[in-house]
Amino acid sequence: MEKKKIDVKKLALAGVLMALVIVSILFIKVPIPYGYAHIADSFILVSGVLGPFYAFVVGGIGAMIADIIVGYPVYAPWSLVVHGLQGIAMALLLLKLKKPNYFIFFIASMVVSTLTVVVGYALAELAISGTVAAALATLPINLLQVFIGSIIGTALYAVYKNFIQKLIAPEEEINEIKE
Repeated sequence: MEKKKIDVKKLALAGVLMALVIVSILFIKVPIPYGYAHIADSFILVSGVLGPFYAFVVGGIGAMIADIIVGYPVYAPWSLVVHGLQGIAMALLLLKLKKPNYFIFFIASMVVSTLTVVVGYALAELAISGTVAAALATLPINLLQVFIGSIIGTALYAVYKNFIQKLIAPEEEINEIKE
């Protein structure tokens, strides 16, 4: 059985994006009754261009570490799963869509984030608190968070898509990458 090699360029970029996830959660957050809202989703969505494994690392591990650092360790396992799935789903969708335009990227971001983050954290709150009311209370703020994350993620995708593709492309493919 042949071992898959880890792409050092993708791993390095995933590390940078994961750090941005953590920093954005630590320093760009809005406290809410059941935690906080943040813009980390934007970096997780953009990490989808790296592929499912790296997007999982960026989203799942980045958000989990941030939850532990900011004092919400009860949410850490949920964040690992929720944001990890967000990254994987976006990566798989980007593989399927090939090179989506910005509108399609935004719609894909909203669908993926709503299905993973909004539903995921509602289920997490239901499991943690045991009340449907608490789970329902998370819906509006998480919808707002994924909407903002999708807007910022689309802007980042628009600005950095070619840069990221050139950075991670094998040397012989660099000349083939076009707008």
